[in-house]
Amino acid sequence: MSLFAGSAALVFLAVSYHSPHIPVKRLVLEAPWKVVVFSIGMYVVVFGLRNAGLTHLLSEVLSVPASRNTFWATMGTGFIAAILSSVMNNTPTVMVAALAIHQAAIITNARQLIAYANVIGCDLGPKFTPIGSLATLLWLNVLSDGTSGLAGAIICGLALP
Repeated sequence: MSLFAGSAALVFLAVSYHSPHIPVKRLVLEAPWKVVVFSIGMYVVVFGLRNAGLTHLLSEVLSVPASRNTFWATMGTGFIAAILSSVMNNTPTVMVAALAIHQAAIITNARQLIAYANVIGCDLGPKFTPIGSLATLLWLNVLSDGTSGLAGAIICGLALP
């Protein structure tokens, strides 16, 4: 997937290089590289947490409410995902919980509901803390450093004047 995403990024960079509205050199120099490295590091952390046994532990925790009925399985997963995503960011949380759901001893009918609860919980959880979502981290970077304002604004999807 990174091959396709990287190729698309290079195509967009080449197209924007010829645009008078986007200063590509300044954009690359002022990009919030700390956040980019942090994002890549989150994926490494997820697989490290899996190797350390967190996903196995989480799968056992998710199996407890799933043994009762689908309602408690769904609610429990949603709350667990929301709490975890507010503490460790929603991107790694959705992946860790998805790996745990895959490992958990859950009946097939409940597995789909639990997967949806994971996504919803990971969408709501980042609202509780400022470190919960990558978008918030990007905005905090834009607001903290005036030099990365242009690159951060473009990455966050703001239109340029």
